Amino acid sequence: MTAAELMSEDLRTCHDDGVATDPDWSSEDDRSPETQITEYYRSAAVRSRIAEYCDGEPQHSQGFRAFGLAGYGGKRGLRLRENAPVPVRVEDFQTLLDDGADVCRSLADRGGTLIQMDIDYVDPENAADIHLRPEECFARIEPIYREVCSAFESYGVPTIDLLTARGYHLSTRIPAGTPLHAAIVEIGNIGKPLLSKYKALGGAAWVRLGRAHEGAGRLLEYLVHRIIRNLSGKTQIPVVFADVPRAGGGPYVCLDLSAYGDPLFERNIRCAFSSNQKTRELTPSRPFTINVPCQRQPFSRLLRAREQLAEATRFAERVHTVIPDARGDDLRWVEEYRRGDLARFHQVFDRGRHDPPEQWPQTYDRLDLASLPPCVRLPLERPHPALLQPVWIRTVALALWGMGWHPRSVAGLIRSKYERDFGWGSMWYRYDAAARADFYVRLFCGGMACGIDPDFSCELQAARGACPLPECTHTLRKYKDAIEWR
Repeated sequence: MTAAELMSEDLRTCHDDGVATDPDWSSEDDRSPETQITEYYRSAAVRSRIAEYCDGEPQHSQGFRAFGLAGYGGKRGLRLRENAPVPVRVEDFQTLLDDGADVCRSLADRGGTLIQMDIDYVDPENAADIHLRPEECFARIEPIYREVCSAFESYGVPTIDLLTARGYHLSTRIPAGTPLHAAIVEIGNIGKPLLSKYKALGGAAWVRLGRAHEGAGRLLEYLVHRIIRNLSGKTQIPVVFADVPRAGGGPYVCLDLSAYGDPLFERNIRCAFSSNQKTRELTPSRPFTINVPCQRQPFSRLLRAREQLAEATRFAERVHTVIPDARGDDLRWVEEYRRGDLARFHQVFDRGRHDPPEQWPQTYDRLDLASLPPCVRLPLERPHPALLQPVWIRTVALALWGMGWHPRSVAGLIRSKYERDFGWGSMWYRYDAAARADFYVRLFCGGMACGIDPDFSCELQAARGACPLPECTHTLRKYKDAIEWR
């Protein structure tokens, strides 16, 4: 029985028997959540498991394979403006533990390229349900989790799987210096703005790491297409590859690839056995959960460890949290990707270009916004925050593609909005506007090109709450029907 199958059986039992896990942190301990977490981190086993996830030892954090760490919450309330963790040096590992903060490791890794996928349960109308009714929500996620595990296993890729606050987090490493790593470097394509940042950071070595990160994102994009295709008609709730609301509302599962839309040096992932303090925004009575590794454990036990510090501490004494290496000489995943429609679409996408900034007044700025459908005009006229929301990026990308724009040119247009003063603050000094625009436009146009996300209509737009003027005279289906790329 696989880990996913074992958890599936336990989930059915847990769900059918009505097993409840309902700890109330405030009644369990009158100390602050940060103090409770600090005490929890004093366990030698917990510190070792967190360090193990960073590929090192707690006493020698300077030897971690993770290039850096990041912290969220804790006694100092660490967080960036966009609610992201605050980057720190690996030498600050003990400081994060003493602070009672969430401990995150960098995606950047000295041993190769990390592959990571989040399986997130999303319910905009009932966002707290994943914490208040976890058995019911995870029962909906479970067949999707099984299919994701099966997809990785079919390529011989081992993963360490964490039960998280919103679902599951799967990670593996493609070792540097292997044929598989060389292949993802070859697949990756970095735009000029980000390329210059990688060169400034560390020359050719960082360029190679950045290309591998981007190539890994493309492989995962292909894997997600395969998973969604295989799950068609077999799940209780929809499965999507970006956080776009379900038509008519309701829960859905997002196979989140957003880590690959930003520079490698700016992305971090919460460690195994770290706390996750973002939950307090939804459930103040449960101000944190713990990320615990699945490792063939019954779901009921994992749920207790996710919610109860004493149970998590005992669990940490019995398991290990090393991120496994994929076989570096097994190229089945890459070869299958290269034979598919998505790789062909990526080649078409990469042949496009962004207009250089000095030309924007004569190119992108001359687009007649008044001639566009209101759902396309709105995010271009008021980019902040609309162009940070995938539903609006999808709308702009598919409509303009149907009007004859090259998808890469659409990304250039969106980039031109990111790099103008629309109240972004310092966001685009940290992230890369061109890379973010390329990623999401490529994702949505690739989904349309490969038939994974084929619907683009006024009815769908309205059902997603993204139709600002229902009585307009435009027809989005007309633009979909006009799309040609082969």
